[in-house]
Amino acid sequence: MDRTRELIENAKKQIELWKYSNCKITDEYRNFMLKLASGICPFCGSELLVINYETTPQEDCYKYACGHSLSKLTLSDTVNIQESVGMKLKRKGFGMLKRTFSGFKSSGDSKFTKGVNVEMTIDREHNEYHQVITDINTGEVTHEEHETLTEHSKK
Repeated sequence: MDRTRELIENAKKQIELWKYSNCKITDEYRNFMLKLASGICPFCGSELLVINYETTPQEDCYKYACGHSLSKLTLSDTVNIQESVGMKLKRKGFGMLKRTFSGFKSSGDSKFTKGVNVEMTIDREHNEYHQVITDINTGEVTHEEHETLTEHSKK
């Protein structure tokens, strides 16, 4: 497929995707893409004909016969999402029976800049305390405690 047809088809695909998304598209950009999809130079209105195409990992540049050009930049970023959940079980007249926490926590320790994973259970009914902390990066257990709650409380 030649570059002109490729550019027109890509514009048509983008317009089709907008129909099924909640994206906010400016009128100026929508009109720009509609002209491209129609095979018209969005800058001067002449027939679209790509005479040169250059690409790099970050940019695609289309040069048109009318003298205008289009550069498409590709930007990317990584977003890390961590989750955690905590629960408490209470009994009327007794208060908290059991508390659990599982998931991500940030760490003040410079060795764990990306945080740690914490699995913790405090069970007053069965007098148990369990805590396992692992490094998010390596999965290595960095701290582990399994003891009675009364022993843990003395620390």
